[in-house]
Amino acid sequence: MGSVTFVILLFGILSYNYSRAVVIDKLMESSQETVMETGKRIDLMLDNYRMVTSQIASDSELRDVLAGESWQSQYQSDRLSNMLKTKFLGYSVNDPLMRLDLMKIDEAQKQVWLQPVLRENGKATWLETTKKGYIAGKILNDPAFAVARTVNRQGTVLPLGVLIMEINTHTFVDKLVNVRFSGNLLVVDKTGKIMIAADSSQIGMTIAANQLQLTNGDSSGSARGVFVDGKEMMFVYHKSPVTGWILIGMEPVTEVTKETGAIWIYTMGMMVFALMLTGILGIFVIRNVGGPLHTLSSVMDKSRSGDLSVRAPVMSNDEIGQVSRSLNQMMDQVQLLMKEAEESVYLHTRLEAESEQRRIADHLTHSITQLSSSLELEEVLYRIFPLLNEFAPIVRGSLWMRDDEEHLRLKVMKNGPALVYEEHFVEMETLPDSVCSSIFSSDPIALDNEIAQKSFAALLPDEDLGNRGWMLYPFVYQRKTLGFLLLDCSHLTDKEKQYVSLFTAQATITIMNARIHEDMRKQANVDGLTGIYNRRFIFSEAERLCSMEQSMRFCVILFDIDHFKSVNDQYGHAAGDEVLRQVSACTRLVCGNKGIPGRYGGEEFVILLPNTEPEEAYRMAEELRGVIENHVNWYDNQEIMVTVSMGIASSETNVSDFQEVLFMADNRLYQAKREGRNCIRYALNN
Repeated sequence: MGSVTFVILLFGILSYNYSRAVVIDKLMESSQETVMETGKRIDLMLDNYRMVTSQIASDSELRDVLAGESWQSQYQSDRLSNMLKTKFLGYSVNDPLMRLDLMKIDEAQKQVWLQPVLRENGKATWLETTKKGYIAGKILNDPAFAVARTVNRQGTVLPLGVLIMEINTHTFVDKLVNVRFSGNLLVVDKTGKIMIAADSSQIGMTIAANQLQLTNGDSSGSARGVFVDGKEMMFVYHKSPVTGWILIGMEPVTEVTKETGAIWIYTMGMMVFALMLTGILGIFVIRNVGGPLHTLSSVMDKSRSGDLSVRAPVMSNDEIGQVSRSLNQMMDQVQLLMKEAEESVYLHTRLEAESEQRRIADHLTHSITQLSSSLELEEVLYRIFPLLNEFAPIVRGSLWMRDDEEHLRLKVMKNGPALVYEEHFVEMETLPDSVCSSIFSSDPIALDNEIAQKSFAALLPDEDLGNRGWMLYPFVYQRKTLGFLLLDCSHLTDKEKQYVSLFTAQATITIMNARIHEDMRKQANVDGLTGIYNRRFIFSEAERLCSMEQSMRFCVILFDIDHFKSVNDQYGHAAGDEVLRQVSACTRLVCGNKGIPGRYGGEEFVILLPNTEPEEAYRMAEELRGVIENHVNWYDNQEIMVTVSMGIASSETNVSDFQEVLFMADNRLYQAKREGRNCIRYALNN
């Protein structure tokens, strides 16, 4: 029995030494992977900070503001401070322990603590707690990092200012504290100075040169046989390709192997005890060890299949219980790493989405700026489809404008690769209720193919309205529908449809402004009582004709109502106003599109006839005189008959000034008055 015990003890000693080396090697390999992953996560955080400062520093809007304002730092300009805060939050960087500074280059050079971060050209640099840094010195009493970039003029290397992001180390310390590594984790710079450590008392100390030399080779590695203060240490490290910093993990080998030795001593005792009590305790061991091992094996199989929520039950404090705890801790760490990886992917995806949104917003701003560069309604409508096609290719579609409460007008139609312009008037009551409700809606509406065919097939005979994704985008301003776009969206992506909706909403304001401009211009050029052009407009048109390089022949008909004062005296001024309106209506009817009628003043009217022969002007005047003479003006059930006297002059009578032509027509008008009224006198050649 003694020899058996000796053999068992000898086997235990040899196997203990062998297993100790194996355990240390495996643990070093695992620790090295842990340190590498931790270093990569820190690198990812730093790279995100660099990316944010790079995007803010290259922002064209910020450059324009810096170039156009007099400032020394962001705090002397509310506009700069608010803009910087908005852009900072726009990148989801809202850690309250961070700070973003923007200041002039000359001011930055006066502060010594800016020099190290400027020299690194965007790389993260450590700032000593007690001497440098805003956050460190004024808020936290912890070390801080900084990332700095210069903001240059657009397209040049001329600096406008320096942008500095200061980051407190508490976030990085949390990364080190939460790592499954029982030893000491440190971050050192290239000189060996400790920059980050879970134990803040170690910050500022320097790693021994012989230890730092271990990191001069590969970007990551491990070593044994390193002695610190007489203790053998397990040494793992990882170099950051972003900053050149080194993440170092050290743990005493004795601590690593203590648990292993205890397990093997206990195992040897169990083996001796098992030889003596095999027959008695065999069933007990199988029942109390085999079951938990089977459960543990089942848990490991489920975790390998991807179920990270499964945990091993800890039913004892023995080796199996410790293995179960270790397995559970490992599963917790894996879940934490997975969560951090998902957060990193989410952040990257969000930045890409925000970048795409900014691109859409910039394109929309450019398009609306182009659209708003003109206040002419026809030109605004002409530009809508070309601007839409720059982002969302519209193959088929039409633009409808509402003239009044009862009519729609088809102004622009997009048909294939070419723009075709037509005008159609549609009675609102002829359209189905479903279409009318869509027109008066403020949101885009997807039209059913059957509704599209019934409603628009007669007006768009060249369009294939069936089996397409037709959508109606209304122009709604203050709950009033100005018109709408009818578009084939079957080939558009959701992003392009969203852009069309945003474009339509913004274009509505431009269309309304153009309409207001058109109405104001009409009001400025039209006489309020009669509805025909006023004197100012007639004079401006005549001066335009006279100023043309190749002067155009024109005639002027000047006439007024005979004995108009007696109409006012006998019937009242309201009746006189009605007579003026009806005479104006007769004038518009006779002129058609050949002349430009206007009210000269009081009961006096003028007709400008561009490119008109004198004989033709005389025939028109005689026709108008007869129409007015025979027209019955009704007011308050009373018949009022009036006549007019007319004077005609032509630019052929050796004059080039409209005032001279008008003066000659006025003389002929008074000649007609003197010679009996209700007649025409003219100043023509021969």
